[in-house]
Amino acid sequence: TPMTADAFASFVRTKVGPFLNRAFPRKETKQILLDGEKIFRAPSAKTALKDCNLTVLGNWPPYSPDLNPQGNVWPWAEKKLRELEKDGDAFEEFSEKCLQAVKAYPDGGKLVSSMPKRMKMCIDSKGAMIAK
Repeated sequence: TPMTADAFASFVRTKVGPFLNRAFPRKETKQILLDGEKIFRAPSAKTALKDCNLTVLGNWPPYSPDLNPQGNVWPWAEKKLRELEKDGDAFEEFSEKCLQAVKAYPDGGKLVSSMPKRMKMCIDSKGAMIAK
């Protein structure tokens, strides 16, 4: 089911906010990074973020998949995960297999070491997708 602004707002209130409060108990406010997805900017989402003392990190290009390593890893890892998972896996088994699939990604080091170059290219292209 596609995510809606109201579903995202509920997710922020019930999962993201409480998790970040547990992870960073001494921080009164927290910043998160969101891409240009419209549901993240909807009034219900903005209210939920404010209610949870979350601010959105600004000055991020609205569409910058080249700066999102997950965008490179997940399509590959998902195929690997589908090979590993079995019907009836408990959440703990599934999460372990998910981690195993992501760790098997062969080019992880390249993603990190190429980040400064990709950031400069993204800045130079004013947030547009970097030509391959």
